[in-house]
Amino acid sequence: MLVTSRPEDQPTISRAELVYIQHDLPAVAPVDAVPWRLFFSSRAFWALLVGQFCTLWMWYMLLTWMPIYLIKARGFSLEEMGMYAMVPYLAMVVAANGAGWLADGLIRRGVSITLVRKGFQSLCFMGSAACLLLLSATTSQGLALLYLTLGLGAVATSAAGFLVNHLDIGPRYAGVLMGVTNTIGTIPGILAPAITGFIIQFTGSWDSVFYLAASISTVGLLIWLLFATGERVFV
Repeated sequence: MLVTSRPEDQPTISRAELVYIQHDLPAVAPVDAVPWRLFFSSRAFWALLVGQFCTLWMWYMLLTWMPIYLIKARGFSLEEMGMYAMVPYLAMVVAANGAGWLADGLIRRGVSITLVRKGFQSLCFMGSAACLLLLSATTSQGLALLYLTLGLGAVATSAAGFLVNHLDIGPRYAGVLMGVTNTIGTIPGILAPAITGFIIQFTGSWDSVFYLAASISTVGLLIWLLFATGERVFV
């Protein structure tokens, strides 16, 4: 058996690894029933759902279309794109790990979890939207690459925002919450690449693509700031 519901049920796990995994786990009772009605009547749940959807719209749009954009719109050769296209993803690695480290440090110093989650998710939304708007306003290859790098770096700061908020608001149900929100989060993985393609095909405008993504991020930002929380909601 390679996969189990709990680490203690995994027959090949070592005692040292099990102790390490369980060291910082919150003490929660097993889940007997999932409170679906409570989930869908909670503003915190909807903020998480919308936040994940809007973040992943930006992510999937850039993931699927950035190579084509660099070649078709910015004049990079295929060889140049192969080298320069990795730079934004390196920025994501740094930003995601840096955001997680900084968020943990802030919480240890007494900053409220709600403020930390709202701050980093707001940085994700505002930073990525601003970079897309700057991207549409520049004619420079170098600046275009810089804005893409900063934009994807901003997206990665959501690692300290929505991505761990499931554990904040409902540690007993974190797996269920992630399953629901991640299922909804696959919808922009379908829509964003397709709609981007339709816009480019019928209008020839990358600016329209970026304005749409920035608008979706703005909606996500407003919902997140109004309704998200780092406090436990589902006990």
